[in-house]
Amino acid sequence: MNGYVLTVMGTVLIASILSVLIPAGKTAGIVKGVTKLACLIVLIAPIPKFLREENVFDAIRGESIENTDDFFENNGISPDKSFIEYYCEWRVREAENVLEREVQEKFGVEISAKFSWEYVAETDVDGVKITSIYAKSETDMSEKVKTELYAYLTDAYCSEVQIE
Repeated sequence: MNGYVLTVMGTVLIASILSVLIPAGKTAGIVKGVTKLACLIVLIAPIPKFLREENVFDAIRGESIENTDDFFENNGISPDKSFIEYYCEWRVREAENVLEREVQEKFGVEISAKFSWEYVAETDVDGVKITSIYAKSETDMSEKVKTELYAYLTDAYCSEVQIE
């Protein structure tokens, strides 16, 4: 892409310099016409290459692409699975920290939260699904608070909850 931009800029720069330096007369009109044509050719040069890609042309026409992973990999775009995994792990750690603060504020109990999770790639939404929560109390808590906390975590996260 950088090469294309530099080519366009160079062509326009040369064309503008030629337009300024060419003396008035019959030749000036021809030279200016040729430089304008050269600029136009440089600008539209990538379009035929883009249209030759069969999958891209199908997508432009509105035809559905069966397997998006194949589409991206065949066209030089591949998802970075290691980054997706890293980002999901980071989000889970942040959610654990938020839950610990939330429980401290709502129930007055300090816990250490650990989520078990899995990455779910569905047709509508890709994301992290929390499968279970392990909460270890840093302080003593009554059975009433434990029951309320269990009910809260089950309702809020819809997953298996274990409190110690």
